Amino acid sequence: MGIVVDQMRPDIDVSEKIKAAALMTAVRALEREGFSAAEADITFADDAEIQKFNKKFRRVDAPTDVLSFPMFEAYPPKRDVFLGDVIISVDAVKRQARDFGHSEEREAGFLAAHGVLHLMGYDHADADGEKIMTAAQEAILMAVGLLREKP
Repeated sequence: MGIVVDQMRPDIDVSEKIKAAALMTAVRALEREGFSAAEADITFADDAEIQKFNKKFRRVDAPTDVLSFPMFEAYPPKRDVFLGDVIISVDAVKRQARDFGHSEEREAGFLAAHGVLHLMGYDHADADGEKIMTAAQEAILMAVGLLREKP
């Protein structure tokens, strides 16, 4: 299994704690779903960079917190392949952690779990899918100890 965590540009301020939280959460998400041999990339960007991707691929000219780019259209994909890319806005991590009253590590873990679950075929387009995805995210975060606590 391989998760690569990086940042889009060297000047983007991403702490090692935020990167580590994203990594451990992504690894746990893959293990939970039986994708231990799969690979994925997580890249941290700022709001300006993620807005460019959001505009290009979703036709939404605004920043967002996380984007997923799965390599497969049919699910479930094979369990030992490169699943795709996740881009997380570090600006959103910091802003949402502050707004929700928990740590930046918890927010980075949440967004990493969310993005990786999308790579494995989860979706929240309807109420049932949202309920299933939310439960999976919370189970993953609990398993790695990233709880909803104030920093």
